[in-house]
Amino acid sequence: MSEDGWYKTGDMVSMDKDGYLYHFGRLSNAERWKINSRVVYSISMESVLMTHPHVRFSMVIGTDNGKGHDLNYVIEPAPDSTLTFEEIKKFSVEKMYNSQEWPTRIFFYSYDDMPKTSGSRPKVHRKAMTEVIAKRVQADPSDGATNL
Repeated sequence: MSEDGWYKTGDMVSMDKDGYLYHFGRLSNAERWKINSRVVYSISMESVLMTHPHVRFSMVIGTDNGKGHDLNYVIEPAPDSTLTFEEIKKFSVEKMYNSQEWPTRIFFYSYDDMPKTSGSRPKVHRKAMTEVIAKRVQADPSDGATNL
């Protein structure tokens, strides 16, 4: 237990002004980047994105921009959703904790088109998806640009 009464569990949580705790997941499963001298975690942004009623799946991918990292949101809209680029952009500005978590780019993908891990319960392969996004950004840096 720490001096201030907390246990170090390796989980990422935040507490709101009313004392409610919000669990985002395990830090060991999160990617992290330094954006304008602040550390941001993929898992906290993905958790916020998943609260949007028309988002079925989200992943945040960092790509090197030569000076640091850009944040790229990979979104799978819910079935029969009319989710738009502008809607995700607006949602991000309203819901993310700080401007360092705003996306540089937003990409829409079908879950079926994302690379998966092998095994009986495949998941989206984060490293392979990072390579897909990096190649896409390298081919056209303005593709999916939010201009935030």
